[in-house]
Amino acid sequence: PFKSLSRGEEGAPPLLLIHGFGASGYHWRNNMPALADQGYRVIAPDLLGFGLSAKPVREYNSDLWVRQCSQVLEAERATTAGKALVCGNSLGGNVALTLAAERQDLVRGCALLNAAGRFADASVPAEETEEEESPDAGPVQALGDEIKQTFQNLVLKGSFYYTKQPARIEQVLRQVYLDPTNVDKDLIESIRAPSDDPNAAEVFCRIVSRTATGRMTRKDTIDGRLEQLPDDFPLYLLWGQQDPWIRPAAADRIQELRPQTKRVNLSAGHCPHDEAPQDVNEAILSFAKEMGMAPVRAR
Repeated sequence: PFKSLSRGEEGAPPLLLIHGFGASGYHWRNNMPALADQGYRVIAPDLLGFGLSAKPVREYNSDLWVRQCSQVLEAERATTAGKALVCGNSLGGNVALTLAAERQDLVRGCALLNAAGRFADASVPAEETEEEESPDAGPVQALGDEIKQTFQNLVLKGSFYYTKQPARIEQVLRQVYLDPTNVDKDLIESIRAPSDDPNAAEVFCRIVSRTATGRMTRKDTIDGRLEQLPDDFPLYLLWGQQDPWIRPAAADRIQELRPQTKRVNLSAGHCPHDEAPQDVNEAILSFAKEMGMAPVRAR
């Protein structure tokens, strides 16, 4: 049901690369060959609901994508050498951090590239609680809730049909790439083509709605995920300093919460791996070697 790209020799130390919202494994096009050539096994899945992977009409959250990525690593474990260094951009960064927090039997280290996610605050409960229903709730409120949800879906679907146009995709990419050199037709088409799936609009609505209004506890926040990591767990930040969406202040906050976190600042926007691939590749290779992930013989 899902698509996964891979490069490099079986038996080499694994690097798992997780894409962001609206993208696919193809977004790591300028990283996979270079990292594989340096002696690593590189895997880049299309998360369910994105790219060429299946788009079932269901609820989408990080737990689903963590299970998917765990399956990918479990399948690779028979032929790869040891645990993986997991790298994630934007939404994929949130998935990578959750995977690292929950599956340290599969993950050796984690690198976050302008990772998405919410920090804890007073509005986030410590634990899941049952949602209380108003004593006056009845058919009128139920109808009102249904109308509200229907209107929200109409707005989101209208937004979907607008944002899937190639010109709009290019416009958005140029807003978040400091250097738009790599905003090319192939990248634009890799984002547009999956929108032809008959379920794509509904999946888009569900993911955006969940991200905007989904309930969470402290465990689901960046703070909570960091608290699940052992003190000596290798965590790295690769941060595009000119990102208009997830600003450097987010990386600052992660380092405040976990001072031992190492950070590399990059002159790039929201997608540094595609905008400044050479710098990102060098940093990932440095992280892997620092963790003792000895490559097989480089090409």
